[in-house]
Formats: sequence, structure tokens, C-alpha cells
Amino acid sequence: MQKVFGTFMGKLVMNMVVLANLSLLVNFSLILG
Repeated sequence: MQKVFGTFMGKLVMNMVVLANLSLLVNFSLILG
């Protein structure tokens, strides 16, 4: 159970990081565009 929870948290953190990077790219493109 602990292992499954750890992998779930890892995936959640990775998704948050990816979303944050995408939002940053969109903001930069809007500012530069």
C-alpha cells in the first residue's frame, strides 16, 4: 500500500511539474508574442 501511494504521489508531482512548465511556456509565448 505504501509503495502504491509513493508511486501515485510521484506521478502527481511529475504532472504538477509538467503543468507548471507548460503554463510558463504559454505565459512567455503570450508576453513575447
